[in-house]
Parts: sequence; structure tokens; C-alpha cells
Amino acid sequence: MSNRDPPMDARMNPFSPASDETQAQPRKITGLLVLGFMLAFFAIIVGVNAFMVHAALTTFGGVETASSYQAGQTFEREVALAKLQDAQHWQVDAKVTRAAAGTTRLDITAQDGSGAPVGDVTASA
Repeated sequence: MSNRDPPMDARMNPFSPASDETQAQPRKITGLLVLGFMLAFFAIIVGVNAFMVHAALTTFGGVETASSYQAGQTFEREVALAKLQDAQHWQVDAKVTRAAAGTTRLDITAQDGSGAPVGDVTASA
């Protein structure tokens, strides 16, 4: 700003402090205000918890098997049988063909580790 410029009015200067008349007074924090904020906070927490409990109870009952002990025993038996079959190095192939009459044929071939056909094996569908 040069000396020739007219003096700027304080009301037009954006960097000058506002007058006391237009400046907002700070709001006092009272006990009632703090109580209101606390109640609002806990109301939100309770509301979210209620929603989550409702969603958890209505979407999945949690029961997939009648007896988890029996399901575990069955799983252990299946794992043992799979390990026995893997130890024999069998190769089992299946082929599904459809006939024109609407019937379906399933051909299963089983070979041992040396490539010889496996006998005395039954399959059921």
C-alpha cells in the first residue's frame, strides 16, 4: 500500500477484529448440557446394541447339526478313510453320459498304484 491510497475503513478490512456488537458470545457449558450429551451418547450406544442383537437373533439360529460330537466323530472317521485311500494310491475317474431317452449313465474306473484295475469294490448312488 502506498502513501497515496486513502485510509481503509476498519469495517472493510477482512483482517481487523470484529466489533464487540457483532461478535457472538461463547455458550456456557452447563450441567444440563453435559447431561444431555451423555444421555444422547448412551442412547446411541443402546440403539446400536439393540439393532445388533436383533440382527444376530433373527438371521442365524446357530444350529447346523443336532449333535456336534457325532458330527466330529463322523468327520474324524472320514479323514481316516481318506488317509487309507491316499495310502493305496488309487486313481478313480468318473464319466457321466446322457442317453437320448433321458437316462443317465455313470461310468467309474478305479486303478491301483500300479495301474491295475481295482476289483471287489461296490458303488451306490
